[in-house]
Amino acid sequence: MIARTILFLFLLSALPVKAQDTLRYRLPEVPVSAARFQFSGTERFSDTSVVNLITARTVGEILSREPGVFIRNYGPGNISTLSIRGLNAVHTPLFWHGLPLNSPMLGLSDLSILPAFLTGKINIQSGGFSPINGSGAISASIHLGDSLNEKQGYHVGLLAGMGSFGEQQAGVVLEMNQPGIVNRTRLYSSGSINDFPYTSPDGRRMNQSHAAMSQMGFTHDFMMVSGKNRLESHLWYLESERDIPAHMLGGSVNQEQADASMRWVTSWTHTGVRSSIRVMGGLSRERLRFMDASVRLDDQSRSMNAMAGAEGAYRLRPTLRLEGQLALQHANAHSDGYTGIAEQQQLNFSGKAISERKDLTVMLAVRHGFANGRTIPLLPSLNTRWQFNRLISLHGEVSRVYRIPTLNDLFWKVGGQPNLRPESGWSSSAGVQIHGASKQLSWSIRTSLFLIRLNDALTWLPDEQATY
Repeated sequence: MIARTILFLFLLSALPVKAQDTLRYRLPEVPVSAARFQFSGTERFSDTSVVNLITARTVGEILSREPGVFIRNYGPGNISTLSIRGLNAVHTPLFWHGLPLNSPMLGLSDLSILPAFLTGKINIQSGGFSPINGSGAISASIHLGDSLNEKQGYHVGLLAGMGSFGEQQAGVVLEMNQPGIVNRTRLYSSGSINDFPYTSPDGRRMNQSHAAMSQMGFTHDFMMVSGKNRLESHLWYLESERDIPAHMLGGSVNQEQADASMRWVTSWTHTGVRSSIRVMGGLSRERLRFMDASVRLDDQSRSMNAMAGAEGAYRLRPTLRLEGQLALQHANAHSDGYTGIAEQQQLNFSGKAISERKDLTVMLAVRHGFANGRTIPLLPSLNTRWQFNRLISLHGEVSRVYRIPTLNDLFWKVGGQPNLRPESGWSSSAGVQIHGASKQLSWSIRTSLFLIRLNDALTWLPDEQATY
């Protein structure tokens, strides 16, 4: 089945508004660029063209085009999760402007309901980075959210697409930038009927039914700069509704799911000559409603994740930088599967020393803290990158990693165990990158070897009565 997509490009000439302001229409991009610590040599890159954004609506669809990333897609209207380096989705945390996106209940994110148009830049950092990114960063970490354009003026971007089986999407980007103040708003909606044809197990030609989905949401980004101080605020709201199709071999055709999420992150940064300090806070609220009219089921769950933290950096010498971070996180959830309210808390301290020389970059990191009243093991990490010559660079990393149990692991009525130990182990990798460029062509070849040893791995398995 090949869906044909029609791309509408709205291009209008720049219209003068003021002496130095312009009004123009442009299509936004979703760049996938290097991770924060680029010397790790484990970044992923993607096609950042508008056509790629049109044909890949969700974060999951964009990541499916990346080498080393496997997306488990269970079909239209169903969940989509990722697997990197052979591990599960719970071993790859997602962040939006530093705020964790993985559900505290399940420990993962459904990539099928994350619109790429709203999330902006996507950074993929492969490897075990628990000492840097915290619990669950065992196989990789993915960071969403892009920086604001400080160019003054008024900017408008329009995006529209149509495809087969009732697929449609539309988006608008509005930017209003003045000296020292930046505002950007993204509006997005999409939908699909998903009535594609298929052949049933008994050989009949049929059209898929009860598989429609719709989505709408917005983000707003604000930044104010005054001297050495910068204040940022990011707001996200998203609603998704989908019909869950029946299994080909039978099942209910009355299942529906509705998701809603609200996220907010704010930060203040002061930058000096040799030092900087940043204070941030964030809140994420999610609501999920699952309905099955055939059995009169209406199951609702709500979760909340709040975090606050501070970090500082000091350049001790031109080639040596020190960084430290303190972070607090609180999560709770309400569900019919829990007895009362399920909650957990984390307190983490981390420090990094980064040496950056002409051909060699080395980072030594360590993390320690507490989770749910228990001490987190000391987590050291060593990362190196060596530019062997103009074309070849080598990289390597070794880290101790861990993942605390999810709220479902701890508190679910059937199967949950409050005394579960965290997963823990070691992650190591080494690789080489060969890169070349000319005026007409840029190319890159990367290869890596990795080894992950994980103890006390948690998984849900059915018993003889099919109970997990």
